[in-house]
Amino acid sequence: MPVVKGGVWTNIEDEILKAAVSKYGLNQWARVSSLLARKTPKQCKARWLEWLDPSIRKIEWSREEDEKLLHLAKLMPTQWRTIAPIVGRTATQCLERYQKLLDEAEARENAEELGLGGPEGGETAAPSADDVRKLRPGEVDPDPESKPARPDTIDMDEDEKEMLSEARARLANTQGKKAKRKARERQLEESRRLAVLQKRRELKNAGINVKVTTRKKGQMDYNADIPFEKAPAPGFYDTQEELAQNERAREMFDPRKQQLANKRKGDGEEAEHPETKRMKNNKGDSGASAFAAAAKAGQQQRIREAEMSSKRRSLNLPAPQVSEGELEDIVKMGMSGERASTLAEGSENENTRGLIGNYQNQMVGATPIRTPRAPQEEDRIANELRNARARTETQSALFGGENNEIVEDSATTGYQGVTPSQKAAATPNPMATPFRNGMANGAGATPRGPGATPMRTPRDNFRLNENDESMQLVGQTPRDVRMQEQAQRSSLRSKLASLPKPKETEFELELPEERAEAMASSSETVAEDAAARDKRNADLAHAAAMAEFRRQTQTVQRGLPRPKVVDIDAMLKNARDSKDPIEREIEEETALLMANDALKFGGAKVNGRARPVEIFAEEALQKAKMEVVLEMGQDADRSQFGAAFEREWEKAHESQTMLPGLAGYGEDELDEEQLLVEQFDNVQDAISASAEKSAATEKRLTKHHGGYLARQKVLKTKIQQAAETLEKTRLDVEVGRAAEMAEQVAMQGRLEQLRDEVGLHGAHLRRRQSLHLPNVAGEYQASPKMQFMLTIQAVLALATASMGQVYNTYNSITALSGMINASSSSTLGNYYNYWKLTDNDTTYDLTRSDRMPVSTPKTIPMIGLRERAIIEPNRTAMVIVDVQNFFLHPQLSPAADKGRAAVQPILNMIEAFRANEMKVLWVQWGIDNYDLLTMPPALLDQFSDNHSLNSTFCTEMGTIQEENGTEVDLGKKLCRGSWNAQPYGPLYPAMLEGTASGTDYYFNKNRLSGLWGAQTPLGLYLQESGITTLFLGGVNSDQCVWSTLIDAYFKGFDVVYVEDIAGTTSPWYAEQMVRYNADSDGFLANSSYIIDALNAQSGEH
Repeated sequence: MPVVKGGVWTNIEDEILKAAVSKYGLNQWARVSSLLARKTPKQCKARWLEWLDPSIRKIEWSREEDEKLLHLAKLMPTQWRTIAPIVGRTATQCLERYQKLLDEAEARENAEELGLGGPEGGETAAPSADDVRKLRPGEVDPDPESKPARPDTIDMDEDEKEMLSEARARLANTQGKKAKRKARERQLEESRRLAVLQKRRELKNAGINVKVTTRKKGQMDYNADIPFEKAPAPGFYDTQEELAQNERAREMFDPRKQQLANKRKGDGEEAEHPETKRMKNNKGDSGASAFAAAAKAGQQQRIREAEMSSKRRSLNLPAPQVSEGELEDIVKMGMSGERASTLAEGSENENTRGLIGNYQNQMVGATPIRTPRAPQEEDRIANELRNARARTETQSALFGGENNEIVEDSATTGYQGVTPSQKAAATPNPMATPFRNGMANGAGATPRGPGATPMRTPRDNFRLNENDESMQLVGQTPRDVRMQEQAQRSSLRSKLASLPKPKETEFELELPEERAEAMASSSETVAEDAAARDKRNADLAHAAAMAEFRRQTQTVQRGLPRPKVVDIDAMLKNARDSKDPIEREIEEETALLMANDALKFGGAKVNGRARPVEIFAEEALQKAKMEVVLEMGQDADRSQFGAAFEREWEKAHESQTMLPGLAGYGEDELDEEQLLVEQFDNVQDAISASAEKSAATEKRLTKHHGGYLARQKVLKTKIQQAAETLEKTRLDVEVGRAAEMAEQVAMQGRLEQLRDEVGLHGAHLRRRQSLHLPNVAGEYQASPKMQFMLTIQAVLALATASMGQVYNTYNSITALSGMINASSSSTLGNYYNYWKLTDNDTTYDLTRSDRMPVSTPKTIPMIGLRERAIIEPNRTAMVIVDVQNFFLHPQLSPAADKGRAAVQPILNMIEAFRANEMKVLWVQWGIDNYDLLTMPPALLDQFSDNHSLNSTFCTEMGTIQEENGTEVDLGKKLCRGSWNAQPYGPLYPAMLEGTASGTDYYFNKNRLSGLWGAQTPLGLYLQESGITTLFLGGVNSDQCVWSTLIDAYFKGFDVVYVEDIAGTTSPWYAEQMVRYNADSDGFLANSSYIIDALNAQSGEH
């Protein structure tokens, strides 16, 4: 059967795809898709690129991304594959985001208009864009690769199981390749090796020796690594020079010298003025405190820099609108103003202090009525969306008419480049900003003309520029201007002449010694520029390297090949064998130089220990070279040497078929055999030496570790014995557990059988003892007919040998008593269990007064077919079923409104029953481990959330948070002692109060009914207490309450169903069924009628 591939991706398929990509990579999609039976290679690739790739951003779109997307969509319409990498999203994400932005813009425009759909569109409104694009039933998603995966199902089908098992098997084989593939790869590797070997042979025959170099461990790969990399220093500024200065200052500081200096300064304090002495003392104290404060501030600054080093971000600021010169002018103006203010305030003359204004708070002044607001910026994203919709809705030019309006000013992203255009933020210029004083425009002032330039003197406290006389009017002549300037000068001279004469004061400036020394030292040490220092160091290093290179041999300088292996010992030995002392020294020096070149520049292997080469100065080397050149020029054998060299050269190049130097590589069988023999001898000697060394090492290790080996054998034996004992013990424990479980299962049956026998025997004893009770006044006395029946029962009980025969005899006697009572038309039942009808068959007497004592009977009105019932309080109980948190709490059972409505009537009934000394029986779910073993599967499945044992009885339910914020642990589901199995709300304290006082009893049940089976805790208590009438209520009325009611009906109890203290979450017809059957099988009542009757009759008694 052909399989249609595609469809929604599941979570299992996503995990298999990620594991396959991690193994096969991003190119073998056919092999990846072979693990997924329902997907093609193209779909696998699309799923990875559209959803599973970790580089895909799935966070919310930012405003900058939306702006870039709209800008690129305007430049490159429908080219989403090109737009996606620029935006940093996938093409599907870009398309969906673009459509969503258009839909939101359309929705905003439609919301502003008046439509016929009512608020928020209404039911009759046109479908939105999301409604149109939503998949309808039966349609298939055309692009499932970009959607989230579907969660895994609990029960997988066979195809998914097979796919998962195959993927596990193939992905687990991380080393695995098939035999054919491995053989093919081995063949390719061998062919590659032979090709490289053939190439090297051809190059060698051509006279080119190819050196196979492999980078050793620890060396640097200059193609991948960064040589001489230096990590940047933490922080925003370079503080190395400051740290060095601080260290130098600390090293120069000497406490002893400081103490001596302080003593010398204190010698002349007696002759000085007290005020001068006090100022010096204050200066010394301030210096120490300033030093401590500076140290503390430096420590805090280092801590802040260390904290901020990991938070460094690139600072992107617009171009400054105020130049450096303007900033310096502003600073100088402020400093000069401060100095002038300081001198004026120090004067004793009040007129002098008034000459200088206070410029500290220059912006304080009259606050304008309304703060001018900056111009509102337009939303560029909204404008681009409006333009995009306009371009989409534009009609053809053939229709005529006007085109749609498109915004194309600075409020859009423009067409300047790929990225949207940015608007530079203007920095305010304090020199060009109108101040509150002087020529600034007030709140109600008329603004200046568009060409008016603000004044350059923003602060005018003395109102020198208050009038506009400094401004030249249009109609002024040059004579008027000169006269105006002359008047201003004369006014200024008259004002200056009125100033008081200055005092004759001589000022003498004295620079402190410490400051002078610091200034001298700072002037001497000028910090060098870092770039110049680095360049100077680089030049020095390059010059040193070139000098070192020139001191090397010509072999290194010319890059000539060097030997890979150098035997320095053999070369020195040969040099020492030379008879000529000069040649011997030359050969020794040549050997040392060869070894030095091989070690230092070639990375070759040197056998033996080479002495270090003596390093000569460059002048000595130059002098030696000159000596060699002069000696060669005087040598008479130089021409003979040249002729000999030419003969050897011609001899080497005589052969036309072989390159020079290869003739020495001819085959020599004798030499090869001799070499093989020598190599064999060497290998054999090495093997013998290695064997002797191994034997000695083995002997030494055996001697040192013999005790450990013996101890290891002993411990191994003990571990094996312990493992066998552990396995045997484990089997014994498992057998014991199985026997214990079987015993627990069988114990319940035996206990029930014994309880039945004990109960039957106790009934016989009570009946027999009732024949011998004394006839006391007010005590119950049986009638003659009853005494006759009891006598017959006792005789038959004594004459019967077995309990089964006794039971059959009782049945026969019961039939006999029924026949006796059949003669009375107002009595229903038999001797042991009967009702009496009174008041024209409208009242049912449930007291059994003919055979049981009656103390204070109560008449209860009913609301069903039977109008009234007379009960005996001592033999009446109220049964409350399953009013637990699991069924009534709003967060655990939100639909249990009827059950929660019955809580208050239940409390009222409990109060009335306790007042009349009647029992209250709480029958609730309470499961234990034994109950779980005997629980039928249908009941387990009924109380599970997802048809699993992990969510049925006695499984953890987690926690909830109450309205007051308290977190409550729910405990195990309906398990004994858990919070969810406790009575709900106010019922729990009522139950605790009743059980403590002895009026209430609490019973656990493990089935829907509290009276199921042969015997239950509730049934045993009812039998021992002699209770015959039960008032039932609780939740759910059609399940647990109904099951308990029908079992009580079958066991012969008088059942009264109180409908307003019961509730259910089932449909209405389920509750109607319970009401109908309860009225047919027993009595139907209401709690208010019961409480009123009990209270009224209690008052009578």
